[in-house]
Amino acid sequence: MRTYLGYAIPCGSRRGDAATSSQPGGTLALGAMPGPQPDQVTVTLLISGAPVPIGAFGCDIAFDSSEFVFLDGRPCGLDPGWLLSGANESRPAMVIAGAVGLDPLPAGSSGCLFEFVFACRGDTESTGRDGFVLGGLTDDLADWR
Repeated sequence: MRTYLGYAIPCGSRRGDAATSSQPGGTLALGAMPGPQPDQVTVTLLISGAPVPIGAFGCDIAFDSSEFVFLDGRPCGLDPGWLLSGANESRPAMVIAGAVGLDPLPAGSSGCLFEFVFACRGDTESTGRDGFVLGGLTDDLADWR
């Protein structure tokens, strides 16, 4: 798997910052915010200035399974009415996600494309390694490398 963006997030993070990767014509970012519960963190896939319309996308998120457990994944703010969308743990420490729709998001779109909710294992701090790594970009995100 080719690594596109790595981001270390401590368990129970209350930060709203993001790791970004500027691409020609657009930006991809992984952000962190509090999860629905105190022992959870939500990792968001953010886009800014999409260089092409987005009618389908796929990606994967590798994570440190000694610190986090995948709970859920779903589209967030930028949802044109996806026909199919979802996320699942395809193998240990790897979540695959994607969506497809009839009406694409227009080029230039910015906002939250997908969010992933993880539970924290215990009261641990970031190990300094990349806690979350974005990769496997497909379909309309494929050229954002």
